[in-house]
Amino acid sequence: MGAGRSFVIRSKSNRRRVGGEGAGAKLHDHLRTFPARAGWWGQAREGAGRSRPVKLQGCWATGTVPAPRGRGTVTVPVVRVWEVEIPAGDTGVEWFLRTDRAVGDIASMRQVVSIYQRRPIIEEYHKALKTGCGVENLPHRTRAVLATAVGITSVLAVALLELRDLARDPGRQDDPAAGAVGGRAVRVLST
Repeated sequence: MGAGRSFVIRSKSNRRRVGGEGAGAKLHDHLRTFPARAGWWGQAREGAGRSRPVKLQGCWATGTVPAPRGRGTVTVPVVRVWEVEIPAGDTGVEWFLRTDRAVGDIASMRQVVSIYQRRPIIEEYHKALKTGCGVENLPHRTRAVLATAVGITSVLAVALLELRDLARDPGRQDDPAAGAVGGRAVRVLST
């Protein structure tokens, strides 16, 4: 995209393909016919910060689908990632990732997957900004002042995530709070 920006988004809708071999078939169904191009071990998130090791495979293709609201078509690379050897009772991982990044080899496919797998921590960071720091309720209206306030709250949001992770670590739950936030902060918060 413009201004040095790029995207990797998860496709949840199995949309109709336009043009090319197999036109009219659904995009996800079409990618399911492709063989795996690579396999690796990864992590599947199970919620509340827990994850489990999973054996993943991936492939890629270019897909052309109708654009939203009937505005022509959109052609983008699509990466499919799926779990093999799924434990009984689990649904398994299957992602269809659309991107504007060039995908033509295993390394570029893995890069797209790596970007998508960072999504949970990014979502947690935004939650810390909004809920933990109240960034949406800041009273500032000018761009310069708002930028400064968001800069400060961004540091606080990262600190909140670090504290949350420390609190969830069973091996560190009995550590003194001063070791994580400093003695001054403990005294101020205890007052």
